Amino acid sequence: MKNLLSKVNKRTFAKAVLVAVTIMNNSMVCFASADEIANQITSPFTTFLGVLVTIVQVIGGYLLLKAIMDFSTSWKGQDDTGMVNSLKTGVSGLLFVFARLILGIFGIKL
Repeated sequence: MKNLLSKVNKRTFAKAVLVAVTIMNNSMVCFASADEIANQITSPFTTFLGVLVTIVQVIGGYLLLKAIMDFSTSWKGQDDTGMVNSLKTGVSGLLFVFARLILGIFGIKL
């Protein structure tokens, strides 16, 4: 330490100590809890997830309506293959509409 003090100007050393003390005394007090910080970080993701789930449900509703129209057309024309395909489309539409509920049953919380 004596070698360092002899090499460094005493005035420069005093300035360095003054800067270090000033930085250490200007500590910021933070009153935010961890839950508030976590909510600030995850709220955009939650909003995006809500929009994404809504888009999936709208697509499922469209598939369900399309399946009903296809089934009625196939019923009128006595087309068995068309009926089966429209029922498959209807089931996939129901899966899309109730995707959040189905994932909740499997333990995935959205």
